[in-house]
Amino acid sequence: MSAFGLKNNVTPDIRHWWLFPLSGLVLIALGIWIFTGQMIAYLSISLMFAIAILATGFMELTFVIFTKLASGFTRRALLGAFIDLFIGIYLWFYPLISLIVVPVALALWLILRGILAITSAWHLRRQNQEGWKWLLVCGALILLTGIILLADMIWGTEDIILHTGAGFLVAGLFRVYLGYRLRSFKVTRT
Repeated sequence: MSAFGLKNNVTPDIRHWWLFPLSGLVLIALGIWIFTGQMIAYLSISLMFAIAILATGFMELTFVIFTKLASGFTRRALLGAFIDLFIGIYLWFYPLISLIVVPVALALWLILRGILAITSAWHLRRQNQEGWKWLLVCGALILLTGIILLADMIWGTEDIILHTGAGFLVAGLFRVYLGYRLRSFKVTRT
């Protein structure tokens, strides 16, 4: 048992894998929306990001709640859900302030999601699951997009929008692929 009373060597029973692709589709749709309506996107960006990030946070929290056995993977998913919910609530309640802070908040969110994606890929690798390398690449791309967005704040609105759109697309693709990898996750109890 770990310090939190969770079993250490138990793989979670992942019956609600479909929540990851669903939240990934939300992120992909938001990324496409950002690319197609850049000026409108920037004007309404804080409200839309709040809704999208809250939605993905609730979906990930639902996944954790309905996953029976706790493991490092579900703890990371819970951490990701709380990060999403916190940032989403912040963006919802402070839309004017968040319009100024949105690029920084989104860059930090992408960096955190990239790190969580990389650790999820390593967890799948330790479980001898196929496809973990693609998840690792997606996680690295999410992380890189967040770092570029954070470093590129001085170049202007268009670059911020393009990097944000790219980050949401890659994060969405990661969640869709992760969900389908989780669907075939082999449950092993030791």
